[in-house]
Amino acid sequence: AATSRRRDHVPALAFRRVARQPGVTAAPLLVLLLGVSVSVFAAAMGATLAEAQAGAQEASLSPLATGTVAAFRAGAVLAGAYAAAVLVLAPLLAARSRLRDLAYLRALGLSRAQAARITAAELAPVIVASLVLGTVLGVVVVYLVEPGLDLNALAAGERKVGVRLDPVASGLLLVALLLVSAAAVRVTGLVMRGTSISRVLRMGER
Repeated sequence: AATSRRRDHVPALAFRRVARQPGVTAAPLLVLLLGVSVSVFAAAMGATLAEAQAGAQEASLSPLATGTVAAFRAGAVLAGAYAAAVLVLAPLLAARSRLRDLAYLRALGLSRAQAARITAAELAPVIVASLVLGTVLGVVVVYLVEPGLDLNALAAGERKVGVRLDPVASGLLLVALLLVSAAAVRVTGLVMRGTSISRVLRMGER
């Protein structure tokens, strides 16, 4: 009962679990970071070429330029979907150990609501850090790679191509991934609440 009244237990226990399993935490962070960065990069390239080809007929574009905008936009969507899949799978990587640890804590008096909040506090820093760092990395890569690419060859006529970021697409990506992560954490919390303590403890003895 005393444990359930202590609010400082939630962040402390969540950070302790993250520190105990750096490999499980780092793998989803790295994959999610790469997925977000690729999506941001592809969206920026698509926006840059869309502006360079605005108003031009497809027949007036070079064969290399045809379909490049659609290809980059499709790449942004696919990378975003890949990042969303990682957000769904990330809670499953440590599900067994998380269930066991929280079952022990619940046996000591931790409430079901606190167990759900521990899961959220454990995953939130990883997800937020991945989204922020992935977005920054994607923008940096755009400016690093663009000088080495001959984007003028993909433009219509004699237009000069300048980098154009796509804040709308990046914003939609971040909102979508945050919603997916919130849903994943919510579902994980519901599973925790419906799990039998005795069943999990017996599973840990096998």
